[in-house]
Amino acid sequence: MSPYTSDFIARITEQAPIDFIVLDEVQFARQRHQSESRKSQRRQNVDELIAKALNKNSDLRILAMSATPVVNNLREAVNVLTLLWPERDFSRIQVGASTANAVGVHLHLREHGIRFVPKYEQQLIKQTVTIDGQSLLPRLENLRPKDLLLMEQTLLEAKLQHLGEWVRRGTLIYTQYVDEIVEPVKKAVEQLGLQVATFTGKERISLEDFKNAFGEGRVDVLIGSAPIGTGVDGLQFLLDRLVFLTLPWSHAEYEQIVGRLWRQGSKFHKVEVIIPQVTLREERAGQWSWDDLRLRCIEYKQTLADAAVDGIIPQGGLPSRQELHRLSLKALKSWKENVNRGLLNPNSET
Repeated sequence: MSPYTSDFIARITEQAPIDFIVLDEVQFARQRHQSESRKSQRRQNVDELIAKALNKNSDLRILAMSATPVVNNLREAVNVLTLLWPERDFSRIQVGASTANAVGVHLHLREHGIRFVPKYEQQLIKQTVTIDGQSLLPRLENLRPKDLLLMEQTLLEAKLQHLGEWVRRGTLIYTQYVDEIVEPVKKAVEQLGLQVATFTGKERISLEDFKNAFGEGRVDVLIGSAPIGTGVDGLQFLLDRLVFLTLPWSHAEYEQIVGRLWRQGSKFHKVEVIIPQVTLREERAGQWSWDDLRLRCIEYKQTLADAAVDGIIPQGGLPSRQELHRLSLKALKSWKENVNRGLLNPNSET
């Protein structure tokens, strides 16, 4: 935030009473923690703006807009409510990670706001692509439950071998993880004869620069990570294919990313979404796929955020990322044992 923000807030609130404040993409000002000392600078500035505006006009109206009011924990949603109604007490809302609490937060969000999901004219085509990952078995079975990033890095190797089948000019490549993933993907795309720009937390081209470079043929493909999921508008005029090399962790995040291309005003009649899935398969033992498990969790909305925002009760509880990974590795071990024993119709398929 600019060091002059406080002066700017003081100046505009002193000039005249403010009747209406619109907070777009309010998730950027949400507060993950209860402690006042752990507020972000952005949140402090927004709180200051609202407090000073209320002092001038007690009838102030506030509108907050966000497609993802909850991503990390339920406290984020409660703090958005507190931002809108600072005079009310929302401290009794339970924010522990449970289905019951998520439903309770959903009821409060429904009481104080509306959920609108637009219908688009553009056709959305989703395709999952199966990739043989048999050669990766020795490395995969030695992973530990906490090795989430290493799992994605290992699976990426198989995906890069097929990158030319999915990536062309006008493609957005998404990866939830960045370390030792973005650079190999960038090199692989360049080997296809395509020019690449990146939009991640570490390296970020401006949208205007990307538009110019794309229009002039100096850039063909954009590689993005989590920051591209919100607050980015304009890609729908340039790109019509999305490839998920590593998936996000929630349905809300997934929808935000797809929504960068599949949105109102797109000049394309259809948008393609391609999701590669590295799979270990054996005729008698069935199959195992970390990518397939991740995708099913997204489709079934098995996250705390989705329960709170959309009110859909998660199926089978709300597993943490580490627990999901642990269960997947356990299933992989069972899969290998079934292969070795030659069992029919195992129960360990994921």
